[in-house]
Amino acid sequence: MAPAIVHFLVGASLVVLLAMPLALRDGHHGRHLWLVAIGGLWGLFPDVHYVTPVLESELTALHDSQWANLFAFHYALDQPPIATRPLEATAASILLFLVAIGIFTGASVVTGRIRSSADRRAPVPTATRIVATGYAIAVAGIVAGVAAGLVFISVDGIEPMSTLVGAESARVGWLVLFALCLAGSAAFAALVFAVTAVTGSRPLPSSLLSGLLFGTVVWVGATVAVPIWMHVVLGDARPIPYVHRTGLVALGTVVVLLAIVYPLGYRMAAGSTVG
Repeated sequence: MAPAIVHFLVGASLVVLLAMPLALRDGHHGRHLWLVAIGGLWGLFPDVHYVTPVLESELTALHDSQWANLFAFHYALDQPPIATRPLEATAASILLFLVAIGIFTGASVVTGRIRSSADRRAPVPTATRIVATGYAIAVAGIVAGVAAGLVFISVDGIEPMSTLVGAESARVGWLVLFALCLAGSAAFAALVFAVTAVTGSRPLPSSLLSGLLFGTVVWVGATVAVPIWMHVVLGDARPIPYVHRTGLVALGTVVVLLAIVYPLGYRMAAGSTVG
């Protein structure tokens, strides 16, 4: 298993990064230190079965299952190679934590300068929009990835995702899934921007329209592109169109969440400084 400090720092880092809108809205504030404690305890929660006087068997089962990944990827961190390289894992988690704190602090400083500037409309809002877009892409991609992963786990397990790169591993499956969801989130953001520019509508209606277009194109495209990819790259022949029912349900889940989470994430990050 990974050291407890790794789980604490990974959880704290994720919460700090997800809480970026607080830095963009409030600037530096002492209460933000609580984010570190909350995130760290979130990442450590599956280990509570070691000390709890009640529900020990149930919490142990949670700790030993893929569901523990809901707590800052606890289960994945307890698997090789992370679990077998504690020093490297600790160093990497410290680096991640420092990066997260640096980004959050930088956003707080920028917000403070915006508020103290005599001209609040000089080009800072453009930079804020860029940061807000990146934040919304990351959050929407992660949320969609977690939800899609739960769909796979509840039916076939996450391993089918790893077959796209010729492997059979839950860890690789999660990596492939999150990579695809983050790439899809970026493509979705570009589509929302284009639809907003063409229609002149507000981000939320544009996001819903983009979700419909994006879902239709990706849904149809996946039934053709996936079997071609597996045949050409992996030598695994599949029929065209190839309909993987669990995969299509997961894809639908991803599209719905992107359409909902992306505009909300953008509004949270940019709403207080961008009209």
